[in-house]
Amino acid sequence: MNFSSTPGTYGAADPLFLLLAALALEAYLGGPWIMERWYLQPRRPISKLVVELDRRLNRADRGGLDLLLRGAVLALGLALAAYIAGSMLEWFLIRYPFAWLFEVLLLALIVGQRAPCVQAGAVSSALAGGSLIAAQEALRPLTIGRVASDRLSQLDARGVVAATLDGLARAFSLQVIAPVFWFALLGLPGVFLQQTIRTAAAYLSVRQLQLGSAAQGRRQELQVAGKSDFALTAQRLDRALAFLPLLLADAVLIAAAVFIPGCHPGSALQRAWASRGNVAATMGGILGLSSSDVQAPSEHYPVQLERSHIERAVAVFAVGCLINAGLVAALVWLRAVYKT
Repeated sequence: MNFSSTPGTYGAADPLFLLLAALALEAYLGGPWIMERWYLQPRRPISKLVVELDRRLNRADRGGLDLLLRGAVLALGLALAAYIAGSMLEWFLIRYPFAWLFEVLLLALIVGQRAPCVQAGAVSSALAGGSLIAAQEALRPLTIGRVASDRLSQLDARGVVAATLDGLARAFSLQVIAPVFWFALLGLPGVFLQQTIRTAAAYLSVRQLQLGSAAQGRRQELQVAGKSDFALTAQRLDRALAFLPLLLADAVLIAAAVFIPGCHPGSALQRAWASRGNVAATMGGILGLSSSDVQAPSEHYPVQLERSHIERAVAVFAVGCLINAGLVAALVWLRAVYKT
């Protein structure tokens, strides 16, 4: 990342300070409603491009090796294009007056702090009202790429709670920590790269789940295997880009658990060490659940899972966001000290 003063007028701003401003803006104004109604949401053009490329390249009549190569070309091509686009936009933003305002807005649309909390709260409210169907619908945004639609409709109340905890944990790592980590490391090119691969992998995972749930007979199973080959490179790249943010997310969530009554940071630390990046298992340890299998989909859930676990997980998520913002503020302070 280029931390030097910007050549443009009215605008010598440290990129990390802009990130901190974006975190504050998203925490105040963010939420599902702005993500659904803001037409220029950054992920939408990427999603449309991935859908079109998937339609053109991912064909059932192709062999497994052919689909694997096509999927690799798609994933690597998207990664390169995203990095170049981020570099070009960063070059533009540091050279024109007040362009940093656009960067703040863009980062606020990319980071997802408030929306997962609102979505989990909607699940909790639906369960409190005794409506399992409403809870399943409220859960849907938190389980994209993880639970097929038909599987989601089969979850009982404990399954809905487990899937919500899994969704919150993954949202914290992938929507909060990962964008911040890659922006701090590589600037806009880094966050563009991570978000593009995340979007592609999520869409291809959804397609894979849809095909898997609809598969009947040997012929369709073979087609699903081919689709899995096509998604393999994007999924592996996504996991590689998420590895370090997952470890950081574990650490931040454990630190957040210290401030929430009834949480178990010691148990969470043991789970995090044993699972090495399974942030859902860490969340289970924080909540003191007897099983580390608090993730979706799963066939068996701990008997004691209940709505109160969602409320406590939301509190951990919120405090984790504050700690994350504090870390960014510390980096801004260190930058200011270093400059002086």
